Amino acid sequence: MDYDKLGLKVGLEIHAQLDTKKLFCSCATELLDDQDFSFMRRLRPTMSELGEIDPAAKDEFKKGMENLYKTSIGHSCLVYADEEPPHDPNSEAVTILLQIASMLKADIVDKIHFMRKVVIDGSNVGGFQRTALVALNGKAFSEYGNVLIPVICLEEDAARLIETSGKTKIWNIDRLGTPLVEIATDPSMHHPRQARDIALYLGQVMKATGRLKRGIGTIRQDVNVSIIGGARVEIKGVQELNLIEECVINECVRQVNLLEIQKELKRRGVATINENTHDVSSVFEGTACKIINGPVLGIRLTGFSGFLGTEVQKGRRLGTEMADYAKKYVRGIFHSDELPSYGITPEEVGLVKEALAVGDGDAFVLVTGSKSICRLALKEVIHRAHLATEGIPNETRRPLPDGNSQYMRPLPGRSRMYPETDIYPVVVSDAELKLLQENLPQLPEEKIKRLYSNYGITPENARKILEWGVEDAFVASQERYNMAFGKFLRLMETLVMLSRDMKSAAVDRDFLLYSFMEAHEPLPLESYEEVLRHMAEHSTGARETISSIGISRASDDDIRKIIRSVIKENSAMLEGRGKQAFKPLMGMAMAKLKGKCDGKTISALLKEELEKEH
Repeated sequence: MDYDKLGLKVGLEIHAQLDTKKLFCSCATELLDDQDFSFMRRLRPTMSELGEIDPAAKDEFKKGMENLYKTSIGHSCLVYADEEPPHDPNSEAVTILLQIASMLKADIVDKIHFMRKVVIDGSNVGGFQRTALVALNGKAFSEYGNVLIPVICLEEDAARLIETSGKTKIWNIDRLGTPLVEIATDPSMHHPRQARDIALYLGQVMKATGRLKRGIGTIRQDVNVSIIGGARVEIKGVQELNLIEECVINECVRQVNLLEIQKELKRRGVATINENTHDVSSVFEGTACKIINGPVLGIRLTGFSGFLGTEVQKGRRLGTEMADYAKKYVRGIFHSDELPSYGITPEEVGLVKEALAVGDGDAFVLVTGSKSICRLALKEVIHRAHLATEGIPNETRRPLPDGNSQYMRPLPGRSRMYPETDIYPVVVSDAELKLLQENLPQLPEEKIKRLYSNYGITPENARKILEWGVEDAFVASQERYNMAFGKFLRLMETLVMLSRDMKSAAVDRDFLLYSFMEAHEPLPLESYEEVLRHMAEHSTGARETISSIGISRASDDDIRKIIRSVIKENSAMLEGRGKQAFKPLMGMAMAKLKGKCDGKTISALLKEELEKEH
């Protein structure tokens, strides 16, 4: 894909949790599943200081949700139940923000003022999030080019959504109020890889403070993407660094395909959308479709034949996009490009077309539920069909595990900000700033240079160590545990693989690293995964694990005996295949010596024994 020709523009907003107390009280920020009390709130949109109501807040209010908040004593107080004014901002959090801003060469403001940002999806008890501008005009660096950072902010994190039950969202507010650093770049990135590299660079700068929280969900990236003729789309909450590049690529594909659909709709003369809904319930009396268990309403989309089934991203079609808009009211939609299916017969499809006066070039959409809900859902489908004739809608989208995204809500605007009158401004003194800037942590590039200069590894491997966030552990592996770099690399690659497999390991990564390094010496590389997986699953140390599962390195004599027995058992194959027998014999020896010896030693000894045979 030619990104220059597409006019790709990418901007990032990075959010990272700080390891301090909450921003406006002294409560802890650890996450707990036990709750002591709960309370209910219904949230409504309010006007900004410009007298406007934010479209995203309006859209959220239409859902008619109520919010049940649960928490535990010691992890929340009256401040974050919105029953007491906020206390002064956490001084540690302010200092960390000043460090990060200084490392990014940004212009720090003289006074830090807090604002309120309207958020009524339930994630903030008061219906707003507090945020403050700390610095402007920072810089980030990558091999694809440098990027400007217009704003660096300090804000508070949201509550955790536990579950949704009907029209009630249930939240845990232990995370609410955790200080966040927010770094927003300008949209000057023009390649998907550059977006990933800049996110990595900013993550390394923030981690250099040593005051970021660790774990899944502690760093989140919002990715803003647009192309020529398209629109700015925000993919909100990308948690995996490696998913950023994929999200940008897939959003480019989506916008290109939607522009092609718009072009073809225009060629067909589709300018307006029929907004008449029709009750077609009589068609489905006695239907075999088990999804339908109530009234069915439908609309005709003139000129849309074939487009609802057109793929806009891999596995996602224009019909899927319409269903995402309707999901605030119904579970899904039926459309003509996918029917007959779901138990709906060709005869029923024909009757629907007749009832809706669907022509050869037309499509139709059906929804089922109460009539009032169906009308609201079809109104959303009609709205999305209108947008298809206009091109790309500005919207906020949710990232999916495969790098695709789905509609969340309209893109918010400036009409959701208004002043916070309960918090005094924080004055940044010249003396404080000078002292802080004289003692800044090392920047990522300085750390990379120090690692490859001091320990004889390549710059690429030094960059990997920073990307994994294990600089201290690597230094310990070299200076305290005398661990070969190849073994440390295998250790980290295995841990990364396990972290993907095991979503909630019982043992933290630091414990796994240091315990394993203490006991690594007799272990062959092939046993690393077995030992580390057992440690994580059973919360045991490396020595205890090695003893309990019986892993120890076999002696050369024992290895030779096993290799000789493998050769003897397969003498006929060796005689028939000659040198070609090495690979299968190697596989058999590896299987018998699994966890007892590394492959390099087995290969060398097998070659020696085969030479003796010849």
